[in-house]
Amino acid sequence: MGYPHRQAALLVELALLARRLFPRGDPSGLEPNEAQVVISLFLEPGQTVTELSEGLVLAKTTVSHAVTHLQRGGLVDESRDIHDGRRMLQSLTARGNKLAEQLVDLGMQRLART
Repeated sequence: MGYPHRQAALLVELALLARRLFPRGDPSGLEPNEAQVVISLFLEPGQTVTELSEGLVLAKTTVSHAVTHLQRGGLVDESRDIHDGRRMLQSLTARGNKLAEQLVDLGMQRLART
């Protein structure tokens, strides 16, 4: 998976921001790795867990746990790839998209200040 340069820079910035906005044990229940997955799926919907883990440079098990938690929270849906039924694709729900938009807005505000 290859993000265009601007998206890659934004993803890194948002991932760092997510770690500050959602520290471990935050009452919102969203962990930093989960926020990173949400942002990645917002930028590139329909990724597999493997693609997410490679793009985010996180262990596949870490991403798998994050995706499972996000699915249970109603932020991510899973569907079969219509071209290859073995591949399970992750996408944001409407609620997940709304959260991602909020995170991206915060990230863009931060980038504008630097």
